[in-house]
Amino acid sequence: MPNAISRISKLHEKIYQLQQENKRLRYEITKHPFEKTPVEDVVLKVSELTGVTPMEMRSKSRKREYVIARQVVMWIIYQTNKVTWTEIGKYFLRDHSTVIHSVKSVDNALFWPQSNEYKIIEKYDSQLLLGNN
Repeated sequence: MPNAISRISKLHEKIYQLQQENKRLRYEITKHPFEKTPVEDVVLKVSELTGVTPMEMRSKSRKREYVIARQVVMWIIYQTNKVTWTEIGKYFLRDHSTVIHSVKSVDNALFWPQSNEYKIIEKYDSQLLLGNN
């Protein structure tokens, strides 16, 4: 029994460490205060960075590059404008639960600097810092 308690304790410790690392990574990616950005501006900027057109982002297609671009836009809009899930979903012709899933998916992808989501957000962030709106 003490062995099981020790394992559970180690798991709790690991979960806490991962939560702290998540907070640190999110801070690193969004360390400067974003300006409030209208939805269209975010869509156009991500479109420019990914090569996925706004129409493709709003389409029902599940092509990987469309999905990643769409999810990144949803994440940026949610993080920068604090728009409701429903409002974001309406723009993309999606349900609010899809937006929640998208934001969580990007949050999880931000753990991995090699992920496409991380790279797109990093480019978006650096262009904002350089003033290349």
